[in-house]
Amino acid sequence: MCGDKELECGVPLRSYLCRVVLEAGLTLACVLPFVLIAVWRSRTRRWGLLLFVASLVVLEFALVEIPRVDGFQHLHWSWQECLLSTAWPFLLVALVPGISLASVGVTSRFRPGWLKPSLVALLLALAVPAVFFILGAARHWTPRAGPSS
Repeated sequence: MCGDKELECGVPLRSYLCRVVLEAGLTLACVLPFVLIAVWRSRTRRWGLLLFVASLVVLEFALVEIPRVDGFQHLHWSWQECLLSTAWPFLLVALVPGISLASVGVTSRFRPGWLKPSLVALLLALAVPAVFFILGAARHWTPRAGPSS
């Protein structure tokens, strides 16, 4: 029996955490010079906000690195990653009292009649990947044989 705990999908927890820490750490390290320049030139130092943004970067990598669940394992493209990356900012706005859509950049005011064009745009935006998804799922890809020596 292995001493390392495993996630539900059989991936060792230590391996998952190492990937998250390495990827988030490297991303934050690459951004650090720009953050330091911005903090140095700023009149106000809001360290709490910087730590909050850094924690959101770590959260993003933690969600992206979650092993695929049963419905997504056989797919070539990571639909689970895409759905989680899209959903968590909206969950953050819904669950954290101090964060609103306006504070994350959604500042447009809804005017009368906005719903119908938005639904049409949403259906078109969903139709394109859905077509590729259906076509890709219907076709079983086999590796091409390379040139024989």
